[in-house]
Amino acid sequence: MNFTRQFIFSTNYSDPLLLENNPFPEVVKAVLLSEKYTTKSSLKKIETAKNKGSLIISDNGNFTRMSSIAKKFMTIGLELQKSAELSILNHKKITADILFNRALLINEIEEVCKNELEKINFEEIIDKQLKCNPDYLIGLEDFTIPVITMCGLMHPIFKPKRINIKEFQINTINLYLKQKDGFYGYKELLSKTIKYLVLHSYDYSSARQGAELFKDNDEEGVAISFGGPMSSRDYITRIKLKNRYQYFDTSLPEPYIIASSIIIGVNDGLSNRKLPIHILGLGSPILIILLGYLLRKNALVSIDATSTFKDADDGTIYGSKEAFLKLDMYKVAAFTLINNETYTSSSPFFIDFEEKFPSNWFQLRNELNITADSNVTDVINVLKANVVLIEKYIPYFTPMRKGNDDLIKRLRIARAGSNYYVIEKICEEIRIRRDNEEELKSWVFNELDRYKTNASKKWGMAIDAIIKIIEKYKI
Repeated sequence: MNFTRQFIFSTNYSDPLLLENNPFPEVVKAVLLSEKYTTKSSLKKIETAKNKGSLIISDNGNFTRMSSIAKKFMTIGLELQKSAELSILNHKKITADILFNRALLINEIEEVCKNELEKINFEEIIDKQLKCNPDYLIGLEDFTIPVITMCGLMHPIFKPKRINIKEFQINTINLYLKQKDGFYGYKELLSKTIKYLVLHSYDYSSARQGAELFKDNDEEGVAISFGGPMSSRDYITRIKLKNRYQYFDTSLPEPYIIASSIIIGVNDGLSNRKLPIHILGLGSPILIILLGYLLRKNALVSIDATSTFKDADDGTIYGSKEAFLKLDMYKVAAFTLINNETYTSSSPFFIDFEEKFPSNWFQLRNELNITADSNVTDVINVLKANVVLIEKYIPYFTPMRKGNDDLIKRLRIARAGSNYYVIEKICEEIRIRRDNEEELKSWVFNELDRYKTNASKKWGMAIDAIIKIIEKYKI
């Protein structure tokens, strides 16, 4: 077994790190290509990455399809969710008309998803997936569950029943088995890659149900979809786990809690079958750390996201000094200026960029008349109003703009690379401790504690709630 692939993060083929002018291509350990974007140019990128040692994962392109469908129903779905919350507040229960409209909307979404599935040419999908000569392949799937979830219709306030999604979980299994058995062709080629069976769910119970449907030896790996749950912007006061409610002292952001409960449900449903696991759509550094512990007994764990380079473009940089956090670059710059310091990073991408485009923090501080008594918010506003000075004196913090000049080309790679580097360091720390559970737990929980101390209050409390769940159930 390749040690570096025991716990690995995959970027997307459109990451600027796959461009030829990336000075550190060896940092990229894995790349995912969706069949939706399989072209001559993307295949050339993937071939180059594979030749340099990257693991290649082939996705089925359904995230694009399900997102497109969800957009059509999301507004009305989220309005129903809000109406349900108000109804409970005013009437102590959800009124019959809200429940009726929810049922109608779910039926409509189910029908649209069914029709969309019937249009798909599965032979063509598989053909495109195999063109990149992948190591892993995400299997065919029914995508009804994540669409319904993204539209807010499986929110806990509705007390959804897992039995109502069972048919879609079974449909995914049937599609996967047909694909595996060569029903859609390419049986010999498919036999040469690990095929992951997708598991869709919305909470612990539905995740456990989905995993319990798997038969021994049917699946070669399990791909857990976080597309629906991680899109949540809701706050919750309780969560049901192992048939018992875990209550929180205040409302907490749902994504980290629901993601952790889904992983726990999958583990319980698999009944100690430690299959290869792939997590679809997860770019949160702290949650990746947490999964390093929750999935510690699975020999192969991979995770994919586009967030490292999309966050970089949006001005979010990943840090590890105080804790593994996503940081607003304007806020980082503001604190650095107020403290009369110079921003540093161990990332080779940052160091390389800084050598080519050196910073002068002290000169910028003088030009903007920033002192130790300056207000952070005021400094942020001043920086946003002086982008030209940012580019001149602290070019690494330049807001992403159009252009193909040398600075902007290198900046795209530098910030995306530095974010990827932070995630890869997390994976490395987990890999070197995977054979020593006590050491792994110590490192993970130390990082969780650092996060609780330094993250925004509610998100820190959400991590604390997960820690208490782990301790309570001896997970």
